[in-house]
Amino acid sequence: MTSVVIAAHNEAAVIGGLLSALTRNRSDGELDIVVVCNGCLDNTADIARGFGPSVRVVETDVASKSNALNLGDEVARGFPRIYLDADILIDGGTIMALSNALQSGEFLAAGVSPEINTSGCSIGVKAFYSIKDKLPSSQEGIAGSGLYAVSKAGRMRFGKFPAIVSDDLYARLVFQETERTTLPGLHSVVFAAKNVSALLVQRTRSAFGSGQLAHLYPDLLGNNSAHNHKALVGLFKYPSLWFKLAIYIYVAARSKLKARKLLGEAGYVWEREQTSRARSNLSTERA
Repeated sequence: MTSVVIAAHNEAAVIGGLLSALTRNRSDGELDIVVVCNGCLDNTADIARGFGPSVRVVETDVASKSNALNLGDEVARGFPRIYLDADILIDGGTIMALSNALQSGEFLAAGVSPEINTSGCSIGVKAFYSIKDKLPSSQEGIAGSGLYAVSKAGRMRFGKFPAIVSDDLYARLVFQETERTTLPGLHSVVFAAKNVSALLVQRTRSAFGSGQLAHLYPDLLGNNSAHNHKALVGLFKYPSLWFKLAIYIYVAARSKLKARKLLGEAGYVWEREQTSRARSNLSTERA
């Protein structure tokens, strides 16, 4: 049985869409889905329970993703084990493809490519992702797609999830490049922030997570395979991309500067970006 662990903090607006996509056309007992509602002040838990016995719900007052992932691990029943963000879309068939890819033992971890949904987003946000999609890091399925899968042997590579911001990047760098894979032709749907201000919040958190990981686990950095600098410079030979490149560089640079400042401060509090959760009747069939 494949276990799916979903850490959910006030995700009432989106959890139903994800669970609908996961459970559609799945036979009983095929997926062990655990939703860990951490510090929720909305009805995320009630919505998840509405899916019946195919979805188990764990609740905790502690608003911490790492703690939620650890609680999910305590009750999850099977392997491979797949960890999902609550605000993406992915269907059960893709989950089973990830599971099957890890059954052979050739890889310890697997992911899929993200499909960034920019519908309703500003020109600046669309410009940013137009450039980002051309960079090597966008092809890495673990970190950026809102999910990662590990085999039983892969999960034994590390103990409890540490209290860090970027659990997905941590999960990627625990494994060498030859030990992880991105499944071709499969994707998750990740929803972009709707405007540049919200995008800066999102990217600052990502930059903070990378900096935090580099500080706490410098030995893992050697397992990172995606380097964007050369590819980014190469795009400047296309004048048609200059406006988009300016937006990308502005967002990336400002996010890194703010993240660097936050890394030097005590008691960082995650500023949540909410605009990406405003869905306009997007069908879960897209996942």
